[in-house]
Amino acid sequence: MTALAFVALPRSGDPVALVPLNAEAARRLPQLIKAPETLLLAHGTLEGSLIVQGGTPGFLEVLRSHGVLAINATAPGCGPAKAGVTP
Repeated sequence: MTALAFVALPRSGDPVALVPLNAEAARRLPQLIKAPETLLLAHGTLEGSLIVQGGTPGFLEVLRSHGVLAINATAPGCGPAKAGVTP
């Protein structure tokens, strides 16, 4: 379990996969990541997920409170759906 947490937890400066956990989170996700410090990199492998980089302190906690799961995008299966494709 510890190994899974180590691989899946977002790391500072690394790309993050944002996975909406419900329809409301999926609808609001694009609005939640519009901070100037957040760079949208690609669509994730899971439906409705996005790969981003950046953000501000507390950014991941805010997303969690809106029903969005943040996963380390460098973990196997969590990265972009197609390398080099941006939304």
